[in-house]
Amino acid sequence: MVSLSRAVSVLLHPQLRYRHYVLILLLLGFSIQSLNRQTIVIMAQSIKAEFGLSDAELGFVSGFVFSIPYSIMLLPIGMLVDRVNRRNLLVINLGLWSCFTAITSLTHSLLQLAGLRAAVAAAEAGYNPNAVTVLADLYDRQSRATAIGIMYGGTTLATIVGYPIIAYIGDNLGWRMAFVAAGVPGILLAAIIYLTVSEPSREKIPAEDAKALPSVRETFHFFGGQKSVLNLMAAMTVTSVVGTGTLAWMVALLMRKHGMPVSQAGYVISLYFGIPTFLSHVFGSTLSDWLGRKDVRWYGWLPAVVAASNGVIMVGGIGFSPLAGTLVTFALWGMMAALQYGPVLGVLQSLVMPRMRGIASSFITFLISFVGLGVGPFLVGLLSDIYMPRAGNHSLQWALGTASLLQIWALFHFLRAARAIPADLRRVESLSR
Repeated sequence: MVSLSRAVSVLLHPQLRYRHYVLILLLLGFSIQSLNRQTIVIMAQSIKAEFGLSDAELGFVSGFVFSIPYSIMLLPIGMLVDRVNRRNLLVINLGLWSCFTAITSLTHSLLQLAGLRAAVAAAEAGYNPNAVTVLADLYDRQSRATAIGIMYGGTTLATIVGYPIIAYIGDNLGWRMAFVAAGVPGILLAAIIYLTVSEPSREKIPAEDAKALPSVRETFHFFGGQKSVLNLMAAMTVTSVVGTGTLAWMVALLMRKHGMPVSQAGYVISLYFGIPTFLSHVFGSTLSDWLGRKDVRWYGWLPAVVAASNGVIMVGGIGFSPLAGTLVTFALWGMMAALQYGPVLGVLQSLVMPRMRGIASSFITFLISFVGLGVGPFLVGLLSDIYMPRAGNHSLQWALGTASLLQIWALFHFLRAARAIPADLRRVESLSR
């Protein structure tokens, strides 16, 4: 009873309540960001029909058109994150991309659609690296993976809540109103963050007193000496190609393979992919921190297990013709994929100096976005077009299975990162003395 009372008092401590409140707001912001990004995916078939696009062209619009401006903005944003008020930067980014998403409903040509998707991308670039550094200052090393993993659960929270709503609106009111519905919540959340959140104090260590703001060159030179950082970035780049490619074509697969309307496909993905994945984000990140306290190499080993498992799951499961086989595949794949982000992004914040965290977060987001978000949807669409003459309506599942083989490459880098993490953490700690 004493231990229970103590646990309750800890949870109700004002400082803990505030940081959990900020975490919830950042989770909601990440959910809105994901929904803004995925609305074009949910409405893919309607947009394809209106503009007469091929699968490769649709993959290009939802991929490279978004990823290029997003990636270009990441490095300057990372520098700002390490130098300016992060609360205000979050509010500006969130408000801008939400407005651009709503305005997308007014487009009347493919060029206008592409231009607004690029504007959304540029505005979104500041959110992820900014939010991660805020959580790194609010939570210590032993709980960062949990906090960051919960925030990244916003992706699947958007799938659980947003997919059915946006799909329903798209089915009944058209794809244009779906973009309006996706944009408005972000404007409201931006106001709430501005009014209720303060800029957190940045973590300080003695080694940074003399030079609080290392240059970009010094920062990347430091990264180059951290083998674990290089391998984690390489692994997440490769696995993001598979992840974004799969997510971009889930709705289309259910519509083509199983004849679902978009509203039913959105509901099915919410139930069978979104809920298991969200729970995995929350509890999986807690697991990684628990394992990390026993051996820090688990921050690399756990994502390695995920990479190996998901390659097998997708290759073995996506070919099942019954709907049940496809749904089980989506659920298992999503549960495993959710285990990667918390441990990788959490330990990355500990593997660099505090005033390098903004650039570190921006750079790994750059790699995930430019290569993953750009290449993933386009690669799957291109493979589907290539397989079409031979596979017909099954070309998309062939393409998804082929892309998943890249997980073998990611596995190699995760294992190399795990081996280097202990020495790289000691390097950071030695510089702080």
